[in-house]
Amino acid sequence: MEKKIIAGAISAAAVIGVTPGYFHGNENVIDLDSFGRLYQETADKVFAETHMYCGAAISTCKVLYREEWGCPAGGENCVRIEADCNPSYDQERPIPEFIADWKRAFTAIIEILMTELSQKTVTVAFSDGELSYITG
Repeated sequence: MEKKIIAGAISAAAVIGVTPGYFHGNENVIDLDSFGRLYQETADKVFAETHMYCGAAISTCKVLYREEWGCPAGGENCVRIEADCNPSYDQERPIPEFIADWKRAFTAIIEILMTELSQKTVTVAFSDGELSYITG
């Protein structure tokens, strides 16, 4: 089995709520399969514009913050999105350029998902140390 190490490759993670607003009881939660379909459709839209596809792994999770700030008891239902940037898919583009384009595409996907799910904030953490706090 061949093993290829990609120097400079990065990963990203974002956690997004699936119930709009604060001070709710996690009503109308989108299930993981439906979220997965929404992610695929969104990633396809971004790919059509950027020619950069960001595959991902998704899982359900809870975000915990103070109930006084609007967190439901036991935590807010969310989905964690994890993605790896693999520059080996593009042999013509320099790795730093590929990574920068990939980060922009991943961020665009998250921004669209925020709109679709009526979310106000999402933090995107990149393994290179960059942290994007998206509001809108």
